[in-house]
Amino acid sequence: MDAVDRVLSFFEVRCLDKNGWRTARGLPMADFEDAVVASLALAFGAALIITRNVSDFKNAPIQAVSPANFLSGQSASF
Repeated sequence: MDAVDRVLSFFEVRCLDKNGWRTARGLPMADFEDAVVASLALAFGAALIITRNVSDFKNAPIQAVSPANFLSGQSASF
């Protein structure tokens, strides 16, 4: 539970409106679910997408990084 609390101190869960779904549909990405994630990131001003499948986000409008690369850059914040 401590780990969940720590994650929630950095992240929020958000929802897409109709325009966000349309944005996702128009992104040049092979997987629609990944496009939805990218659309969410774009809509809410995320700096990064953290994913184990960085290559799936090569055409995303937001940079994707692996969890390990994110954590290695953030270790001073914990």
